[in-house]
Amino acid sequence: QFILDEFYLSQLRAKTGWWANKFGGQLGAKGRITIGKQRFFYRTEYNFVRPFTFSHVSEALNYGTQGTNLAHPYGGNFMELLGELKWNHTKWDVRLFTNYFLRGADRDGYSFGGNVYQSYVSREEDFGHYIGQGLQQNGCNLMLTVSYKMTHHGNIHAFVENHFRYLEQGKYSRYMLVAGIRSLLWNDYRNY
Repeated sequence: QFILDEFYLSQLRAKTGWWANKFGGQLGAKGRITIGKQRFFYRTEYNFVRPFTFSHVSEALNYGTQGTNLAHPYGGNFMELLGELKWNHTKWDVRLFTNYFLRGADRDGYSFGGNVYQSYVSREEDFGHYIGQGLQQNGCNLMLTVSYKMTHHGNIHAFVENHFRYLEQGKYSRYMLVAGIRSLLWNDYRNY
């Protein structure tokens, strides 16, 4: 997938880092493999979006609604590499999800193109923009989920999830353990 908003080819060829060359992309692969009663699902992706791609002059014109980014949870000004592997055997499911990200946040009262609700008018410069500019944040997320299908009616599962998040800045890490019972009648699960 590829997104192109505003674009000026001569500025791209000159490699000036012009702020209004707004584009992003997603490259990935996913699939399923079945071996006997065991089923595997895999997914890998590389995502990137240049600064200011989803922002605009005002909040009314950006790629967001009700305080939420529409295109990607990180907004703009980021790159991400993620992988997912899921194993299913009869009533058991095991899922491993991980991602590494690099993104740039606003700093010193200027917009560096990551926050879609910040006007691109408040940028510091017109040229020299790159992914990760501003207050650079990089880190990773890791999630391991084990679930057991308790009943076929209602698709009821008992599960345990391990969430781990690490941010390089400040050596911040967080671990959270979640356990419970859930129905997968309608699964609108998001891993961000």
